[in-house]
Amino acid sequence: MYTLGLSLIIFGWAIQYLSKGKNINPTFVVIYVAGVALLTLDGVFTNSPTMALLNLASLVTALAVFSRIKK
Repeated sequence: MYTLGLSLIIFGWAIQYLSKGKNINPTFVVIYVAGVALLTLDGVFTNSPTMALLNLASLVTALAVFSRIKK
Protein backbone atom coordinates (compact mmCIF):
# COMPACT_ATOMS: atom_id res chain seq x y z
CA MET A 1 0.00 0.00 0.00
CA TYR A 2 2.88 2.33 0.81
CA THR A 3 4.41 2.03 -2.67
CA LEU A 4 1.06 2.50 -4.41
CA GLY A 5 0.25 5.54 -2.25
CA LEU A 6 3.57 7.22 -3.01
CA SER A 7 3.24 6.34 -6.70
CA LEU A 8 -0.14 8.08 -6.83
CA ILE A 9 1.31 11.16 -5.15
CA ILE A 10 4.17 11.28 -7.65
CA PHE A 11 1.73 10.84 -10.54
CA GLY A 12 -0.44 13.64 -9.14
CA TRP A 13 2.53 15.99 -8.91
CA ALA A 14 3.46 15.14 -12.51
CA ILE A 15 -0.06 16.11 -13.62
CA GLN A 16 0.17 19.36 -11.68
CA TYR A 17 3.59 20.13 -13.15
CA LEU A 18 2.37 19.54 -16.70
CA SER A 19 -0.76 21.67 -16.21
CA LYS A 20 -0.74 25.05 -17.86
CA GLY A 21 -1.14 28.12 -15.73
CA LYS A 22 -0.77 28.73 -12.04
CA ASN A 23 -4.07 27.21 -10.92
CA ILE A 24 -4.28 23.99 -9.00
CA ASN A 25 -5.48 21.15 -11.21
CA PRO A 26 -8.44 19.32 -9.56
CA THR A 27 -7.19 16.01 -10.99
CA PHE A 28 -3.93 16.52 -9.10
CA VAL A 29 -5.77 17.00 -5.83
CA VAL A 30 -7.95 13.90 -6.33
CA ILE A 31 -4.94 11.70 -7.13
CA TYR A 32 -2.95 13.22 -4.26
CA VAL A 33 -5.82 12.55 -1.82
CA ALA A 34 -6.05 8.94 -3.00
CA GLY A 35 -2.31 8.47 -2.47
CA VAL A 36 -2.33 10.02 0.99
CA ALA A 37 -5.39 7.95 1.94
CA LEU A 38 -3.41 4.80 1.11
CA LEU A 39 -0.46 6.06 3.16
CA THR A 40 -2.83 6.77 6.06
CA LEU A 41 -4.22 3.24 5.86
CA ASP A 42 -0.70 1.85 5.66
CA GLY A 43 0.16 3.71 8.87
CA VAL A 44 -2.91 2.25 10.58
CA PHE A 45 -2.27 -1.31 9.37
CA THR A 46 1.43 -1.23 10.26
CA ASN A 47 0.69 0.18 13.71
CA SER A 48 2.43 3.51 13.04
CA PRO A 49 0.06 6.00 14.67
CA THR A 50 2.33 9.01 14.14
CA MET A 51 2.59 8.37 10.40
CA ALA A 52 -1.14 7.67 10.18
CA LEU A 53 -2.01 10.94 11.95
CA LEU A 54 0.43 13.03 9.91
CA ASN A 55 -0.87 11.55 6.66
CA LEU A 56 -4.43 12.11 7.85
CA ALA A 57 -3.59 15.78 8.49
CA SER A 58 -2.19 15.99 4.96
CA LEU A 59 -5.34 14.33 3.61
CA VAL A 60 -7.64 16.80 5.40
CA THR A 61 -5.56 19.74 4.18
CA ALA A 62 -5.67 18.50 0.59
CA LEU A 63 -9.44 18.09 0.83
CA ALA A 64 -9.71 21.65 2.15
CA VAL A 65 -7.74 22.89 -0.86
CA PHE A 66 -9.95 20.85 -3.17
CA SER A 67 -13.07 22.42 -1.67
CA ARG A 68 -11.75 25.91 -2.48
CA ILE A 69 -10.84 25.24 -6.12
CA LYS A 70 -12.99 27.33 -8.42
CA LYS A 71 -14.65 25.16 -11.00
